[in-house]
Amino acid sequence: MRMKSPHRSTLVLLTALTLGTAIAAAPVHAGAWSQKKGHYYSKFSIIFYNADQAFDADGRKRHFESSGHSGMQASEALVC
Repeated sequence: MRMKSPHRSTLVLLTALTLGTAIAAAPVHAGAWSQKKGHYYSKFSIIFYNADQAFDADGRKRHFESSGHSGMQASEALVC
């Protein structure tokens, strides 16, 4: 009596899952996202950072002369 290989069972299972997923997949559409008339989306964010080194325009790492560099970046978005 010949025993089944566990690798063969895994391969059969993965093949069945792949085919099942491909058959069950529904078409999708990703179009532009817009608001309904009179609605809007607003976002405001602030990012703080602190570093003692950075990359220059040539991709080389450089260290800051002082004890480090801190900064803040703010952004706002309004979509009507």
